[in-house]
Amino acid sequence: METDIPIDIYTQAEFKRVASYSLVKQDIVIRSAEVKSLAPIEEVKGSLGICDCLIETLSPLKYVHGDIWFSFYYKKPCLRSLDSLKRVDGNASFRYLPLEDLGDLEYVGGNLSLRDTQINSLGNLTHIGGNLNLPMHLKEKLDLSHLNIGGNIRYWNEGKPHYSLINNDSEVALQKSEIPVPYWPHSYLYPDHDISSEPRPIREFFKYFKNQFDKGILLDTEGNTNYPFMLLFDLQQRIHSTSNMIKKLKLLYSGYPMLKSYCQAVLRNL
Repeated sequence: METDIPIDIYTQAEFKRVASYSLVKQDIVIRSAEVKSLAPIEEVKGSLGICDCLIETLSPLKYVHGDIWFSFYYKKPCLRSLDSLKRVDGNASFRYLPLEDLGDLEYVGGNLSLRDTQINSLGNLTHIGGNLNLPMHLKEKLDLSHLNIGGNIRYWNEGKPHYSLINNDSEVALQKSEIPVPYWPHSYLYPDHDISSEPRPIREFFKYFKNQFDKGILLDTEGNTNYPFMLLFDLQQRIHSTSNMIKKLKLLYSGYPMLKSYCQAVLRNL
């Protein structure tokens, strides 16, 4: 089904539903750390966003009709090549990726950003319709005479990615749940959300998830981020000791970094 609204993908199961064929006909944003490969997608008739997704290969993707972009706040990216990707009709931003080569990429219709990458060569690239942004270490080291560039070329000093601000040493290892994790479709939850309005499997797992947390055990919710958010709201309702709340919140965001700013906001108001 085609839609003008980008589809956010938070779990492997959601990815499989959207990417059941080689052609995806809408904008998608993959936000699941579980997704390691884009197979079987070969063409996206829209834009492709990849956010905090530990993607290891773009293969067999060849063509993106819109933009392609990557964003990392809580996870450190690991993609080192664009692999089979040949053409992007829109803008292409690969900033902060540890890219070492552009794979089969030949054409970018808009702007191309390679800032803060490890690129040393532009490979097979022949056309950039907009601006080209490169890391400073490549200045005067690349032969760009073969490139058709429609905009300007600019070199940038190295920046610091958001994920580098996370202290990975303080993070708590997530444990695999001993019972299945029910799929909870991602939605924006409010602090007064009533868990009793959710289906029974979700209610029962949340109770188990909460009980394990109270024992100091943080479970892997397999990309179902509603569970940690619901736990944050639950803690606010049932924990009244300031010292205990501080301890609980620090444990919570050490295991679920996406909650860090929310937990810190609560801590500031204690």
